[in-house]
Amino acid sequence: MKLRILKITLAAGILFLSVPSGLIAQELKGKIIDAETGEPIPLATVILDTDNYQAASSQGYFEFTPLDTGKHSLKVISLGYKDFDTVFTFPAISSVNILLQPAETLLDQAVVSASKFSQNINEVTVSLDVIEPNLINEKNQVNLDDVLQQAPGLNITENQANIRGGSGWSYGTGTRVQFLVDDIPLIAADAGQAQWDLVPIHSVQHIEVLKGASSVLYGSAALNGVINVFTPVKVEKRKIQVNSYFGWYDAPERESLKWWDGLQSNSGVNFQYEEKLTDLSGFITSGGYFNDEGFRYLEGEERGRLFFSYYTRPKNLKNLRFSLSGNFTYSEQGDALIWESDSLAYIPQDSVATQTTGLDFYIDPSVEFRHGPFRHSFKSRYLRINNNAVSQQQDYTNSSDWYYATYMLQYFWKEMINTAFGFAASYTESESVIFQGDHFSSSSAAFLQLDAKPLDWVNFSAGARYENFTLDDRFAARPVYRAGLNLKVFPATSVRASYGEAFRFPAIVEAFTETRIGLISVFPNPDLQPETGSSYEVGVRQLFSYKKWKGYADAAYFHMAYDNMIEYNFAPWRPPRGFDDIGFGFLPINIGATTIEGAEITLFAEGLLGNVSTRIIAGYTYTLPRIVNPSEVYAFAQGFPVTYDSSSTDISGNILKYRYRHLFKWDSQFNYKEFGWGFSIRYNDFMQNIDRIFEESVIDGVAEARSRYLNGDLLVDLRISYRLNQHFEISLLSENVFNREVMIRPAYLGPPRSYAVRLQYQN
Repeated sequence: MKLRILKITLAAGILFLSVPSGLIAQELKGKIIDAETGEPIPLATVILDTDNYQAASSQGYFEFTPLDTGKHSLKVISLGYKDFDTVFTFPAISSVNILLQPAETLLDQAVVSASKFSQNINEVTVSLDVIEPNLINEKNQVNLDDVLQQAPGLNITENQANIRGGSGWSYGTGTRVQFLVDDIPLIAADAGQAQWDLVPIHSVQHIEVLKGASSVLYGSAALNGVINVFTPVKVEKRKIQVNSYFGWYDAPERESLKWWDGLQSNSGVNFQYEEKLTDLSGFITSGGYFNDEGFRYLEGEERGRLFFSYYTRPKNLKNLRFSLSGNFTYSEQGDALIWESDSLAYIPQDSVATQTTGLDFYIDPSVEFRHGPFRHSFKSRYLRINNNAVSQQQDYTNSSDWYYATYMLQYFWKEMINTAFGFAASYTESESVIFQGDHFSSSSAAFLQLDAKPLDWVNFSAGARYENFTLDDRFAARPVYRAGLNLKVFPATSVRASYGEAFRFPAIVEAFTETRIGLISVFPNPDLQPETGSSYEVGVRQLFSYKKWKGYADAAYFHMAYDNMIEYNFAPWRPPRGFDDIGFGFLPINIGATTIEGAEITLFAEGLLGNVSTRIIAGYTYTLPRIVNPSEVYAFAQGFPVTYDSSSTDISGNILKYRYRHLFKWDSQFNYKEFGWGFSIRYNDFMQNIDRIFEESVIDGVAEARSRYLNGDLLVDLRISYRLNQHFEISLLSENVFNREVMIRPAYLGPPRSYAVRLQYQN
């Protein structure tokens, strides 16, 4: 592959420099050609001397006239191709053919999450989707969880990620989806939650979403799958990008919801800077400032973020690579659990909200050494979470220090066999009033994975992991296993099958949290048992290419089974300490055995609609999440037995609480000359089952609100952009354009329609 690219690059250079020119030439003429197919590339953007630009014709031709004698710069940009830059002297060069190298697309992208080494996405043995950074840029997202809402089969409810219905909304429960940045977990060890605000969103290279139990390679939190965010590992040239934006919330449809006068606005500025220091070293930094007055009363947010990454290779030992990266985030924000009522849904109960300030950060030193077929890698992370959180009733201040390190040895044999063997260990110190004091936890693991490609059309993988956990004086350990197979049955068709096991130990937040938020309490359960589970799937991926279109369609059937699943249940458990009322609130419980099965279809396509470059990413997921023993007593609330049947609003089909059975995602982007426009669609059906007590008492208006949402939720976002010149682009964006009212979970409404204007600069 490298030789092929070198040949194409040399060919482009020869064609560019060897075309004859006339001594009295007054114009530069050229043609844009696909380097692999030889076909003309229509409507490419051609930029001369940074400020003179035009679109190539439908046959790839362009010309600039008149042209001054001397040196000029020329840049060519086209969707689906790598940018082309050169400097030439006129009139020595007056006629050119420019060969553009196709950019790596989702059809043949290299991914690493499935087996810890680079593989073609069409050869992995599990379902794996990739999200490119252009979606972040096009939608002007400042929070990664908002970007991931467009990923097929992935749903995020109030910062809690679940893949294919593997978990629902469960206040305070530790995540079942392992969340990583650069292959290292980024989960608060005490709270067990993904740290979305610590992601360097403007330095994202791509995101991989791996579906199904993945604990063999990624440990306890990967019960339901993995989200792996990658930042750039190498700098090719200097890059500068800055964007600023201003936005505001529209008035909700129901007048009673609008508590503000004037404009509730949000604004921010972000930057990214990359610098190639030498051929063996580079530096990346990004960050920004974000201020959101909020659409919920007392729930505004102000945040600043700074990310850096530095790498180097010694001159006398180029197979050795050192890197150091980190991210610092300071934030001030308000948060409330329950609304005041259905008609005052954007005001928290009793007008009480938790106000939190905090400086959180992580530091990542790592080393990699390659020697022949061997690769050694050592990665580590220190994560500091420090939240100063108070309300009128309670002090929620908490802090934790998490230390993590992993070593992995890989052996590659003739591109046919890859073995990976490694160790991972972590240690946590936590201090919090709501966790009832100081706590300590640790884990250690050893893992082994084998990937084999005995034939060009066969890929096989298998692995095992043994992991143990301690939480204060509690201890648990167990092995888990996985296996997978991918067969290329036809040149454009591959089928896959996989099986994986998982094991998750309860987080500190689940075992020890005792607090009160308004009239609602959260109770501890130090007797929680670890969750275990397994999943298997079969799938098929079909590549296609027709005229000026290419893409793939993927279909999969999946089945997940969990033992001792942990869910928070809302009931009148007992009066909290220091109070003498009934004590309504949330308690984490092992609800027993559950199964989740379903099917998923995804589509990716890019090509031309007439003269318009087009990209489509879409997915539909159907899940059937059920409890196995609905009448089993799993707890007692003030002496009364609690079962699935007795605590649910709808027991038909034994559907688990707080799940959606239908998820549909669609995103399209269109580009024509200097214009770009696109839209996103997200649909979920009605949340069939929740805790019965939500509708019967305590919380005003939940039943009334749910009666309005029986047809589910449909959200549409729109965007339009215009490239002013080579460096500047302006965009107009609107989210929830139909201003639909969405109850994300009981007693918590999503945002009304919003607008934003963005100006972006890039060199």
